[in-house]
Amino acid sequence: MTDSLDHSALLQLIDERSAAIVAAGPAEAPPAKEAAEAPRELDALLAWYDDSHELLLRTLREAGPERECWTWWSAGVPPANARGVARRRVHEVLVPTTPNSPQAP
Repeated sequence: MTDSLDHSALLQLIDERSAAIVAAGPAEAPPAKEAAEAPRELDALLAWYDDSHELLLRTLREAGPERECWTWWSAGVPPANARGVARRRVHEVLVPTTPNSPQAP
């Protein structure tokens, strides 16, 4: 896959994982991971992208912004809730961290 497709696949894995974390609610650790593999065909990857993104949005809407959940950032750093997960996802989408992404001057 090209770098942009690799990044899209990574975002989908993160969307699915984030949805599972928010759906699980308050916890000391993240829910168990399910093995997922990105589709290799472009049409299948795009469909997966849509499905994963919609899953996360639906989960965030149903949970509400104040629903507490496990977070992967430091303990005691607010917010440890669905609002924080949503904020982090926006950052991850807007600021790609792939090795070949252009750097700001």
